[in-house]
Amino acid sequence: MNPNAIKIGYISLIFLIFVFFFLGLGGYDLTAPDEPRFALVAREMLTDNHWILPHRNDNPYPDKPPFFFWTIAAFSALAGGTVNAWTARLPSAVSATIIIFLMWQWGKTEEENSHRSILTALILMSCAKFFFQARIAQIDMVLCLFITSALLLGYKAMTGKRYRPFWLGMCLGIGILTKGPVGYLVPAGSLGLFAVFKGRSAWRKFPLKGLIWGLVPVVVWLLLLLLDVALHRQWDYLNNLLFKQTLVRYVSAWHHHQPFYYYFVSILYDFLPWTPFLVIAIPFTRLRRRSLDDQQKFAWAVILFALVFFSLSKGKRSIYILPVFPFAAYLAAAQIEILFSKKQQSWWEIGAGLFSGILVLIIGVAFIAIAAEWVKIPIDWIDTPLPRGWIVTAGLLLTAISIGILVSSFKNKLALSIPAMVIAMLVINFLLYSVILPWINPYRSSRNFMEQVNQIIHHQSDNPVVGMLNFRSAYRLYGDFPLVELSNKNANLPNLGTFFNQHPDGWVIVRLKDWKLFTKTHDVNATVHLTQKIGEEKPFILVTLDSN
Repeated sequence: MNPNAIKIGYISLIFLIFVFFFLGLGGYDLTAPDEPRFALVAREMLTDNHWILPHRNDNPYPDKPPFFFWTIAAFSALAGGTVNAWTARLPSAVSATIIIFLMWQWGKTEEENSHRSILTALILMSCAKFFFQARIAQIDMVLCLFITSALLLGYKAMTGKRYRPFWLGMCLGIGILTKGPVGYLVPAGSLGLFAVFKGRSAWRKFPLKGLIWGLVPVVVWLLLLLLDVALHRQWDYLNNLLFKQTLVRYVSAWHHHQPFYYYFVSILYDFLPWTPFLVIAIPFTRLRRRSLDDQQKFAWAVILFALVFFSLSKGKRSIYILPVFPFAAYLAAAQIEILFSKKQQSWWEIGAGLFSGILVLIIGVAFIAIAAEWVKIPIDWIDTPLPRGWIVTAGLLLTAISIGILVSSFKNKLALSIPAMVIAMLVINFLLYSVILPWINPYRSSRNFMEQVNQIIHHQSDNPVVGMLNFRSAYRLYGDFPLVELSNKNANLPNLGTFFNQHPDGWVIVRLKDWKLFTKTHDVNATVHLTQKIGEEKPFILVTLDSN
């Protein structure tokens, strides 16, 4: 391949990655529930040195291992020591970028004219779920990085190429430290299924040494954790983390219940607009299965194992199968590469392009309809006018792009429709993250409310005790003081009445409707210091009891 073409390809890829993953990354506040919670845990690592035993609001946080919080804390320390929206989301964006380049490298074949490498990168960065997760402060993209890295190293081992068991083990071990045993089991199980596809001889190359090395980081952390837990007498935390949040959560999940087939459906819409190409890549016939190369077999092994593994648990969220997407992108790219080589596509292959074109057209027309107010959307809680200019521009661009995709598909010019679909997703990405979310942000974020709360309380109290009914991490993140977590539902936490009995001079953050319910059953004289509506919910208030 021409060196100049390679250089242009890398520059273009870097530009697309910047727009898809980094442009406006910190332009809007962290979104509840996960983002503020994880940012708060990372901040308490920096401020209170809870590096081994994570804390949230001064209490042990048993839900997740520490590695993801370490990454947020590390980026925040490098950026001046403050945890904010940008530093909290940066680990996900950086992880997504590394995954793109790993798959770019893995997608290369020995053929000089192969398009598979660049197609894999373009499809992966522009599929809906992947670029959404790349811009959110959640654990799963970082986990996806270590699972993908472990899988690619394991593939090298299984195909007789040189690899270092130590690095495979570190990826597996850090995967466990990121989100528990799933970071180990998914790569190990996928490699085992690939060995089944390859035949008995493949088991001799199974990277057992790498799997053993994967236990080393976990053992080191557990030893440090046991020491920390013993010093602080937090044995309940250890039981919660090691058992409830892993084995119990998998076998008998207490939330996010979905039917067995959930992931087999969710991947179809999460992988848009490339879903049709993944579907036609499925090797339904024996002849198609025999024609698969090792990389395609491996990609299918990863997808099948992950889908079945996560489907066996009652608790399901679409983000759990994020490690499937890099390999789904590779399979879609391989299928598109085959279509490139054909002079004439079949009707169902043409239909794949038409489907994506129609999808883009529907979105474009919907944007125009919203901007023109032909379709009403429930935004009464936002006072600022809808950014119609941006929305109608995006709608017109998407409509024009969709026409190009449809025409190209009809004329068997798939090579033109592929970049058009990437550009369409780029437009959607820009509109969502650089226009819509910053527009909504002042109304849905608790930052402004808590900044006023900070000023009021500091002005009137030197050593305040502040409670919040139905605690939410965002309010603690933007507040200057720990919050007593109040609940009327959990008997283990003090309710609102008990809090005022214990702290008659205390301050409380509570929804206005909950306060009205409380005053119906409790005869109290109180002062409401601040009332503000946040998001679509009823107003929140800051209240204290009167001294008389």
